[in-house]
Amino acid sequence: MPIRLRSARMFNAVAIVSALHLLSEASLPACDNGRGVVRYERLPNTVVDGNPIQEDVVRLKTPSSASVLAQCVGRCLQDETALGFISRCTMFDYYPGRKIDTYSTADNRFTETKCRLSRPPNQYAKINYRDDPVSIHFREVCYAASVVKAECPSRLYVMERLRDNKFEASDLLEVSARTIEECEDKCLNQYSEDAVNTDRTCRSGYFDKKRNTCYHSGFTRRTHPKLLKADDDCDYFENTCLTSE
Repeated sequence: MPIRLRSARMFNAVAIVSALHLLSEASLPACDNGRGVVRYERLPNTVVDGNPIQEDVVRLKTPSSASVLAQCVGRCLQDETALGFISRCTMFDYYPGRKIDTYSTADNRFTETKCRLSRPPNQYAKINYRDDPVSIHFREVCYAASVVKAECPSRLYVMERLRDNKFEASDLLEVSARTIEECEDKCLNQYSEDAVNTDRTCRSGYFDKKRNTCYHSGFTRRTHPKLLKADDDCDYFENTCLTSE
């Protein structure tokens, strides 16, 4: 769980300008005594396995889901509940509104857009997930600041993770990492602290949760979709902090 340094500037909802959810850099707090920055990890089709209290639900019926997402991010970054009370927040489940195909009034053409703010009971608690085809889970992660600030300073999420999948690419490189967060962070930092070939670009990877091993690849499931395989012991991730791609 990242220990964050609070920013004095309030979160600016207008900063989300596209489906990539770009934000102003000043809106996102630092962590790890200023050496890191808080960004989100995006997990599609995923929710936290547990029910948050009703006060932690942000909702709005609207054809544009950006305003709800902006509120969710703002509340969570500022450690506020949906009602504005101070309470630690580290993740949220986001349910974007979907257009209703059947006939309805102008005010009911979309399903409700909402998010559920969540927090673990303590920093050591295990977070359990479950599948949900209409939800996107966003989780705060503390990443090393230098590369994120240089390559994607205003991007809300810099990693996208697919649970229970591995990537069987031919160029896999095993990298020393104890957690998936460390595995992702080393992908972002392109092995800057390791004596390995830095000519390659880490575009994706996966973490073996059973063996605690990390693998990086220069390919992705988008370029090689047949290489993505279901595996309950592994989580696949993609680096979305690549400015030239």
